[in-house]
Amino acid sequence: MKKENEYTTDKIKKLTEIESIRKNSGLYIGSSVTPLRLFEECLDNSLDEALAGFCTNIGVFIDTKENSFSIIDNGRGFPFDEKLPLMEDPPVFATTSLYTSGKFEKDDKQSAYDISIGLHGFGLVVCFALSKKMEISIYRDQKYAEYKFKNGDIEKIKRKIVKLKNSEKPFSTKVKIFPDKKYFDTVLLPLKEIEERLRLACVNIPYLKIYLKIDDKEILISGDEKKLILDFLTKNEIEWFSVDIQKEKENCSLKFGWEQEGALTPKIFSCVNLIKVDYGVHITKISNIFQKIFSTLGKRKKYEFKPQDSLIGLRVYLNLKIIKTSFEAQVKVKLESKTDLSIMNSLENKLFKFFEENEDLTNKLLEQFQLYRKTIDAKTINVNNKNSSKKSISKYTKLRDCKYRDGELFIVEGDSAAGGIIRRRDSFRHAVFPMKGKSIPNIITKKDALKNVEISELILCLGTGIEPQFNINDLRYGKIILAQDADADGYHIACLLIMIFAMLTPELIKQGKIYLAKTPFYCVNDKNKKIFVPLWSEEEVEKARNQNFPITRFKGLGEFDPWQLEKCLLDENTRNIYKLEFTNELENLVALFSDSELKRKLLEEGEQWTI
Repeated sequence: MKKENEYTTDKIKKLTEIESIRKNSGLYIGSSVTPLRLFEECLDNSLDEALAGFCTNIGVFIDTKENSFSIIDNGRGFPFDEKLPLMEDPPVFATTSLYTSGKFEKDDKQSAYDISIGLHGFGLVVCFALSKKMEISIYRDQKYAEYKFKNGDIEKIKRKIVKLKNSEKPFSTKVKIFPDKKYFDTVLLPLKEIEERLRLACVNIPYLKIYLKIDDKEILISGDEKKLILDFLTKNEIEWFSVDIQKEKENCSLKFGWEQEGALTPKIFSCVNLIKVDYGVHITKISNIFQKIFSTLGKRKKYEFKPQDSLIGLRVYLNLKIIKTSFEAQVKVKLESKTDLSIMNSLENKLFKFFEENEDLTNKLLEQFQLYRKTIDAKTINVNNKNSSKKSISKYTKLRDCKYRDGELFIVEGDSAAGGIIRRRDSFRHAVFPMKGKSIPNIITKKDALKNVEISELILCLGTGIEPQFNINDLRYGKIILAQDADADGYHIACLLIMIFAMLTPELIKQGKIYLAKTPFYCVNDKNKKIFVPLWSEEEVEKARNQNFPITRFKGLGEFDPWQLEKCLLDENTRNIYKLEFTNELENLVALFSDSELKRKLLEEGEQWTI
């Protein structure tokens, strides 16, 4: 055995808390692309003061020239004591030692906080470890305290405390951070996300005012709940209903309505203790509450729709302020089952009573759910064949369907890529149909196309039938997205599929239902840092090379990790999809795909047709 591979006692090392944070920052802050998490940790302390009722004003100052940010509030002020040794003074102790906080005993009557965002006692320590400089300034008890930190070095901490002649103070607590670029891809903060977070806080705390200054730009953040709903739930005018529960110190506020047109996949926008939380037990619970209520009310009136039909078109804004929360990770994106959601049991009772008392609304909704159930059969789909008067019924096995109508159907080349998408999809709105590209017929006629098992199965999945019995109203999906490899074979497969749609279901193209997904050949790909940036053009590839970014060339969709496929195909904010437009040259294109001699002639003469 090689000596350098020996496992001996001298190989056992102990990291300090600061070294651990720097070496494994993802465990503490999630993404290290930007210092957003550092900003949020500081902001959360001010928002906790606001939640407790002691803070009415917060100032946020972002300087993109010196790459710093400051957060100021008029709360109670961070407690300090100049009589204590430096390392035992709370501002220093809480900044240099993990698991240090005044928020652990929230259910204690003597606790400083009843409800708070902060949970673990990580925040200030993470800021200390990952910043070049950090400053904490405090006005409290007619004294001014100033603490300066540098490069995560406890030996360089400085403290200054002076007595004031009067009790006037410009603020209570100010924290200023200079993130260290050694630990982030960029020290520039995502300003749009920050403004959204501040706006959400103002919506949930009506008496809170937040002043935001980015360099010379000044913004007074407003708590416009209507705009929040328009941005996240629907831009259509729908009728909204409200139910609120107050249980001692906790609160549950619910606004809900049903979309009557457009995409009908349910949308739930939730806020837990001022944090936007899109996933977790509270989402499951509110969905189950609506299904349980309408299932019970439907059975009373002999309706036969399925419980999940009550979620069609549902729009929900759920705002929770609860004492005992448990999140999947420090970044607080998913609420775990240990969270105490007992207040939502009271919500279920009150919501049930609401629908019993509003009989006209309830009857209207029950009719709506029953009508929806009559229009869809999740097990079998009928399709008319041009050459037969009979309807054929097929149970399709390759399709991994979504739960609700008007979702997105991804037609994917290869089982490997399809498997990755299935792992990351939202089962409410993403359906996946894998195809073997080589099985698609090259000779494009309706008869030959329908002889192909995969093509026939695909048409069955769509639900529309084919011309001349085609019916667009029976289409089961809002978008049909073709996702093939970014190579010659992939482009050829995409062309064949487009031709099949153009011949069998041309109205799908004419009405803008079919999209082509652009898949990248190259990506900035750093697996250690979990950085993945698709490069969509030659210019982007060249720019990345000039900046010495690690670039990966992908031969096909099957080489992407599931989370990378999510970014390229599923995430509406990062994917590239293009709507197909119909052509007036369909006969020429059919001839082109059917006749090898015509293909040679086209290449020789340089003629072009487009679809």
